[in-house]
Amino acid sequence: MKVRWRDSLYLGLLCGSLLAQSSSSPAGALEELVTTQDPQVILRHLPQSIQERLEALPAMERGQYLQGLLNKVTENGKMGLRAAGNTWELVDRESNVLATVRLKNVFVTGADALLHLEAEKENWSEGALVSMRLEGKEWRFTGVAPLKSTDLGIESELHRYFSSDRNEDAAMSALGAIYRQVMSAFGNHPDGYPSSLAIALQSQRIKQAAARATQPEEVSWMEHDPMVHQGYIFRYVVIDPGFRGAQGLPVRSGQWYATATPVEYSETGTRSFFIDETAVVRSTTEHREANSSDPPQRR
Repeated sequence: MKVRWRDSLYLGLLCGSLLAQSSSSPAGALEELVTTQDPQVILRHLPQSIQERLEALPAMERGQYLQGLLNKVTENGKMGLRAAGNTWELVDRESNVLATVRLKNVFVTGADALLHLEAEKENWSEGALVSMRLEGKEWRFTGVAPLKSTDLGIESELHRYFSSDRNEDAAMSALGAIYRQVMSAFGNHPDGYPSSLAIALQSQRIKQAAARATQPEEVSWMEHDPMVHQGYIFRYVVIDPGFRGAQGLPVRSGQWYATATPVEYSETGTRSFFIDETAVVRSTTEHREANSSDPPQRR
């Protein structure tokens, strides 16, 4: 799903706070009715200043406004929040879980409260702060904002002092270079993915010579067997070369992958990497080749 669902998540958290009935705490209010779909409940949990203006509207217009809030949260029924033990789940219309939402902490000072929530999905996580205020014996929603943390560069600054870390960065960059070479070869030739990177490079050089262009990056190491580059051994495997149609469009897209494994674990690198035609880099800290089942690389 597109990144836009994160915005819907925040809206969902927002209305989880809005929909909470009277409770002795903001966390209790959020917990009790986070999945409520009754527009009339929203009215009681908006800030009093907004509530007063809405009550001045005709009943039909007031109902349209409140229903509009619910439609924004669910993207017209495409998404919703449901309780799941001590967490909430953001689900689509078919009940597929898009993210898990957890209440991390609650901070209360007088009549004001901040609720720290975190959404998680596979290797992605993102936080949000929901603000509430106690007015007229009701905890009322006042705002929501994404929460981003930073270590001020403490880890990244240390990272450049270790050769194994630099090697890992170089390995990920090298896999990106392999991806570009392979996909370029597939796009320029009807035979599908090249059987070796050396063939891909030769084809690329012929094309560049005709255009009097130069190789944009140093990739001569791809012609060696074995392929060794900055502390890592690389392997390129074609599962299905695929082929292209008359207009250059893929008739069968094919399948390939490449791996990068430390020459000496713990010394030249601590992680192994994997990439395929999807362009997703995956990694593992186990002493083996990375594969398509490993999690996507975050750094």
